Amino acid sequence: MSDTDVFISYKSEESGFAGTIAAQLELAGYKVWWDRALVAGDDYQRVIHENLSLARLVIVIWSWGAISSDWVRSEAELARQHGKIIPIRIDNVQLWPPFTALQTLDLTNWRGELAHKGWRSLLSSVESRIGAGRAVDASISKMGHLIHKLKAKDSTGKWAYYFVLVEPKMEKPFMMAIEGDGMIDLRDYGKVIASCYGEQPNPETRAFLKMRYGFNV
Repeated sequence: MSDTDVFISYKSEESGFAGTIAAQLELAGYKVWWDRALVAGDDYQRVIHENLSLARLVIVIWSWGAISSDWVRSEAELARQHGKIIPIRIDNVQLWPPFTALQTLDLTNWRGELAHKGWRSLLSSVESRIGAGRAVDASISKMGHLIHKLKAKDSTGKWAYYFVLVEPKMEKPFMMAIEGDGMIDLRDYGKVIASCYGEQPNPETRAFLKMRYGFNV
């Protein structure tokens, strides 16, 4: 039997967006299934239906492509009938009954920021329905001394503020990397647990860190 917490239903063109949601939910401690988990030789229709049926929640990503997809619509309807759907909108699409009766979260301008209002609403919805993730938050909460706070420019040249969990073995290469002049990927050295634009953490980021990990920033 599957022990999947969250199944993600989406149109294939939105695989990048679905992957970002999956990664963030896994970071929060949830077991996520999306069709990238299929392996060669799988009966994909049977495997998808099985995981959809057994998942505790189903996140449906409504996009322009998804609303015209028979497959996404059928997955959404099955999830709705079982009372385990969390619909989100990433395009300004017009839904139809019975989905108009459901609260649909707005992630149209979300780009993976943990402090984003839409993402926090999605995570709160998951938590309220099936509980907190499996001990990931508690684990990180105990490692506050390993969190690095830094201000840097992102790939677009905008100033951003990051909170990065760096394991002791990566401390030295991390410090050497951030002292250099080149561009680095923070994920090569640790986990970015929060970030926001600006030269200081904004109130939303501070609230997120307090709520999620008990950190007072």
